[in-house]
Amino acid sequence: MTINQYLQATLTNFTFSDVFIEKALLKYGITSGADAADIGERERDLSEAEMWDAAAGFISGGGGLVKIDNRSVGNSSFSATQSDRAAWRSKADALRAKWGEVSVDSGIIYDASNLW
Repeated sequence: MTINQYLQATLTNFTFSDVFIEKALLKYGITSGADAADIGERERDLSEAEMWDAAAGFISGGGGLVKIDNRSVGNSSFSATQSDRAAWRSKADALRAKWGEVSVDSGIIYDASNLW
């Protein structure tokens, strides 16, 4: 299993964008496509924490319907509750704490303007 696949499997039934996974890998000096077993536990844990943080920040809801001729195909988007988000943030915080890293929201104001 590659590290990319490992990170993609963080959250069941959700697909992280390749760009986001690449960003998390770059942040911790991990080569894209490397075997996950060859990556140090610290780097694996911290890059996984990035995935949990991202999931906690995603917007829920939406979906849509595409109509072609007389056929319609519906697609739904990912949905998460506040308790889901809190649990995902806790997972990210626990992974960081394991390695003595400071949590993303520890004592700073989070800029969520990109979510508006």
